Amino acid sequence: MGTHRALVARLTDEVDRMRRGRIAAPRGALLRVLGRRLLERAVESGVLVRLLPGVYAPADLATDHRVLCHAVTLASRGRAIIAGRSALHLVNDAYPAPRVVQVIVDPSSHAPRAPWIQARRIPAPGPAWTLRRCRVLTPPDAVVDAWARAPVERRRAVLYDALWLRCAAPAAIAEASSGRGKVPQRAELLAILGEFIDGAQSPGEVMARREVFRHRRYDEFERQVPVVGDGRGRPVDMLHRRARLAVEIDSEAYHGAPEDVARDHARDVELSALGYQTVRYRFRDLRDRPEWCRRTLDRIVAVRLRDLA
Repeated sequence: MGTHRALVARLTDEVDRMRRGRIAAPRGALLRVLGRRLLERAVESGVLVRLLPGVYAPADLATDHRVLCHAVTLASRGRAIIAGRSALHLVNDAYPAPRVVQVIVDPSSHAPRAPWIQARRIPAPGPAWTLRRCRVLTPPDAVVDAWARAPVERRRAVLYDALWLRCAAPAAIAEASSGRGKVPQRAELLAILGEFIDGAQSPGEVMARREVFRHRRYDEFERQVPVVGDGRGRPVDMLHRRARLAVEIDSEAYHGAPEDVARDHARDVELSALGYQTVRYRFRDLRDRPEWCRRTLDRIVAVRLRDLA
């Protein structure tokens, strides 16, 4: 009885260790801790599952993207480099994980195969680094790889998400792109990044200008201009002077600190005192429901022009 309890405790401790670290484990390490019979029982009972040959994880972590990335690193002995959106998810948990683990494998190397692994057989674009026990592309290279893998209609969203979450700096991404031999739609990628290098403050600002409010009916809006009153200039993302309307973009993500929120609130009050209504659009609104953003802004402009007539 005592021996059984000791075995159960040993297995529980090991599984808890893997859960706490959100990691997989190689068979050799598990054999040293559990022994062959206890490992076999753990697999038979469904406590542990085999993710790849010689690599195991707790059953409740079998679909955890971070654990799957670690399993690929273990099974390939570091030869498969975590890339693309998988790498960006490791950089920032808030970056959406893809349905498959995206990796880069040198054409001369072997990598594990599984339906949930998407491998590009190309030389690594640059040095990898270790992150969360995985070999991972650097963030700028990961962004370029994610852009290259994405369907054409999804590429801009992949980039904007990475910029919004500050996974990598725009200039570093541009440098990584320029250092590669072939990048699909490189000119489009560099054009977006160039807006940041030229002074754009946030992904929402660029998305609003290039994607959401780019139609001719928005030509009357001035971009990044100050509203002057009481001897002070208050910068505004988009300004419609006839409608006395100020549009602010992205404040939730890029002005989240209490002092930033207080400053934005004070500016809204000051703009109201000057006769301007302030409307704010979040990055998520621009990304997920651009038509709603256009529809509501069109209505607000129409109402303001009517009321001011």
